[in-house]
Parts: sequence; structure tokens; C-alpha cells
Amino acid sequence: MKLRYEFDLTDAENTKRSGGTDLPGALPILVRDSGVLEGGTGYLYKETEPQAQLRLAAADDLGMFLGITADGTEYLSCGDADDLAETVDVWGDDLLVSRGLFIPVKTALAAIRYFAENGQPDPAVKWIKPEELPEDGNYII
Repeated sequence: MKLRYEFDLTDAENTKRSGGTDLPGALPILVRDSGVLEGGTGYLYKETEPQAQLRLAAADDLGMFLGITADGTEYLSCGDADDLAETVDVWGDDLLVSRGLFIPVKTALAAIRYFAENGQPDPAVKWIKPEELPEDGNYII
């Protein structure tokens, strides 16, 4: 059961990192060590379940946004429901994500592992559906 990942970093070289692992516990380490936490986007999926995907974005001081597609439903991490109308550019070319969708890095890394092991959103994280975003809000999946 190979877990695949692709990350696009916002460093000066716009570095891309991709690969795979058979160990779900390795994914949080790969995310942390990839450089994506300093700024970037990416996604993760299981080769056996490519329809179940986790999309992520990191912004320096905000933490991480996670968007999960599982069983045909989209789930968005929610850190602050009062801050969903304000968006931040996570790539530098108007790739916008609602500020309120960001959660602490430690929580996000645990949720990434949970997804890698179960293919589902981590019940320890507050999740919302895209239709719960205000008109000015935005996300990526």
C-alpha cells in the first residue's frame, strides 16, 4: 500500500518534491522535512485509493490547511470559524485559502498520519464542508 506525495515549495527555486513510502508514520516526517512548512502546497494519496486525497498548504505563521476528499465528500480543516472570510495567498499567484482554515502544525501532522492510516479525516480536528465557507472564503482541493 504505497502512499504517494507531491509538494510544491515557495522557495526561490519553486522546488518540487515527490515520492512515496509504505509507512504511514513516515508521512508527517516527510512533510516536516520537505520544507513545505516554510511555505508551499501539496497532496497525498494511497495508490490503492487514489480517489481519497489530502491537499495541504502551509503559511509561515498560520500553520497548515488540510483539505480531504474521502468517500466522495470534501472536508476542510477549520481552526477559527470567525476568520473564514479573510483569505491568504499560499503561493504568491493568488492561490487563496481562508485564514480560518489553518490549524496548528502539530495537529495537522497528526491528522496527516491519521489520513495515511485510515483514508479518512482525523476526528480530533474540526472539519467543515466547502458550502459552509462564506462567499468571500476560499480553499484548494
